[in-house]
Amino acid sequence: MLIVLSCLCFTEARAQGDPVYREIYCTWEDFVEDHFSEDKVYSEWTEEYSENYERYREQELERLESIRHAPINLNTATRHELLRLPFLSPSQADSLLVYRERYKRFYTLGELQFVRGVPYETRRYLSLFVYVGDTLRAKPTARQLLRTGKHEVVVRTDLPLYERAGFQSHTPQDFAASPNKYYQGGKVAHSLRYRYTFRDKAAFGFNLQQDSGEPFGCGKNHPYDYTSAHLYLHPHSRLRLWLGDYELSWGAGLLVGNAFYASRLQAVTSPSRQSTRLRPHTGMSESGFFRGAATSFRFHRDWEVTAFASFRREDARTRNDTVTSFRTDGMHRTLNDIASQRAVGVISVGGRVSRHLLLGEVGANIYYARYDKIIWPKLHEYNRYYLRGREAAGGSVDVVLSEKDWHYKAELAFDRFGHPATTHLLQYAPRSALMLTLQGRYFSPQFVAPFAQTLQAGTHTQNEAGVMPGLTWTPGSRFTLTAYADFFRFRRPVYRADRTSQGLATAVQGKYCPGASFSHILRYCWSTRQQNVTGHPDLMQYIGTHACRYALSFTSARFNCHVAVDFRVATQQVKSPSYGRMLSLRAGYTPSPAFRLQGFFALFHSDDYSSRLYAYEPQLRYGSNFPNFAYKGLRGIVQAQWQVCSFAGIAVRYGILHYFDRDSIGSGTERIASSTKQDISVQAIFKFGGKR
Repeated sequence: MLIVLSCLCFTEARAQGDPVYREIYCTWEDFVEDHFSEDKVYSEWTEEYSENYERYREQELERLESIRHAPINLNTATRHELLRLPFLSPSQADSLLVYRERYKRFYTLGELQFVRGVPYETRRYLSLFVYVGDTLRAKPTARQLLRTGKHEVVVRTDLPLYERAGFQSHTPQDFAASPNKYYQGGKVAHSLRYRYTFRDKAAFGFNLQQDSGEPFGCGKNHPYDYTSAHLYLHPHSRLRLWLGDYELSWGAGLLVGNAFYASRLQAVTSPSRQSTRLRPHTGMSESGFFRGAATSFRFHRDWEVTAFASFRREDARTRNDTVTSFRTDGMHRTLNDIASQRAVGVISVGGRVSRHLLLGEVGANIYYARYDKIIWPKLHEYNRYYLRGREAAGGSVDVVLSEKDWHYKAELAFDRFGHPATTHLLQYAPRSALMLTLQGRYFSPQFVAPFAQTLQAGTHTQNEAGVMPGLTWTPGSRFTLTAYADFFRFRRPVYRADRTSQGLATAVQGKYCPGASFSHILRYCWSTRQQNVTGHPDLMQYIGTHACRYALSFTSARFNCHVAVDFRVATQQVKSPSYGRMLSLRAGYTPSPAFRLQGFFALFHSDDYSSRLYAYEPQLRYGSNFPNFAYKGLRGIVQAQWQVCSFAGIAVRYGILHYFDRDSIGSGTERIASSTKQDISVQAIFKFGGKR
């Protein structure tokens, strides 16, 4: 960190803060709550799917928070820059550009109410990510790249005020008898992030992270457990280059990447997105990205070629030269964890050719991946057609079309053996107050694509057929109704279902904003799915979850408050239902621009883990956490942020979790021999360079 700060001293010491004046009509916490916190009734059936969901949400939150702290200038923004915001449709982006062209510039964000097709809720969200600035954007010189770019250093330390079983003292004899009962590192977790950006022309940075319990500077850690770096260059309007760690998405995610949706509600409320997205990997997630080089080049104005090459080592459990399963949690604390660390290498290459049309885009994609060990998980009926062997490959074609009120996005993919998968998303908005959505998908049971992630109900992008109608209706400027119903069917066995099974996930949400300060949200989610009956191999049952939430938010210039009541019922056909309920309060107070105080309190009561509840807690910068609350207890958070000077700030977070009905927390090496868990986190942020 000292080396980095010493280098930054040679840059111009302009304050890297927000623009001179920001009109913000929505808090970041309310945006995250609205946009990402659909009740996870559909992501709890398998641990692997839940990890994929959490990883994507973390990456998306990291990306959006970076935009929030380096907002987009509405008076110089391009269409591509505006479409980085997932809640903004192509037609809305075009409306913003047409308004700017007609009136030469925006003078205030209040003018957004005069832009056709941009509803009140979208204007609130926009205030977090855009501002009204200068209309000039000169072509940068090499000197400007070095002297006027924005540098950011974020240092974080997490100190647990408790002791897990893995940290208990032990003798050499104890360790020899049970080596995997003990962690190999210390209690304190810490991380270091460095970012440099110059508009959309250049960016580079690196991440260093050490989790609690992981050894530092020994074994496979040199010195950190996780090290990541990236470089992005946009030297010409037609050429882009990515080096180091990057994230890649094509089409609807059937081959590579994901479909850009964090939940079904987001798929219904957000418009169809562009077909290609390449961006640096800037988060702390240790999986779900590529490491190598990628480039995008546009020629003949309408044609674009994208290519990538990657080699990275992934965590996996192995037996001799065979991989039995992959690990994505990024934890390397015990000897078994360390043995699986970066145990298998994978080389992947691919390319895409696309044609930009007047109404959209069409593209063709291909990829190939080879592992340096044989992939062969223990055989069960549900994983018979998972990735096996050393190779994976596939090709696809995709299309995105927009015509007035219609938006259509689709992809058709084949793996290397010709097994198909396809997904289609059709959206119809006959007027700005109504958008109808219909999504359909079919994945062959034998389809294999290890990098795929799309809108789906199962763990893998295979063995699934589904259809999801949905709507978003805004009858007035202050009320929005959103609903969907996702019907899905698995033709072959899946995890915990040994035969053909089916299910349904549905939600209805109403949001009412009577004024600029208040908003009310009422949401109901219901999910049901067939599963085995324990001890009766010939029988199946429907398991389900009902989740209801009411939330009231108040926002003013200095104070904001969010009160929520949650109720949840977990049902099975062969057992009595279990119930969960929670009352939570999240508040923030900003007495001055340099200081902010936040708090969170939750009182929860659930019969068991199946009726657990979720809530969003205030986080330090680049943090993303929707913890679950089960059994009987309370949770409290106090967080303070202080901008010490124009280029430095500090934040402190204290958290406490107390259970009323148990004497210990967790199990195994994670066990805490107490009913109370407390921790402290400290974060320091340094910013240099850039112009106000």
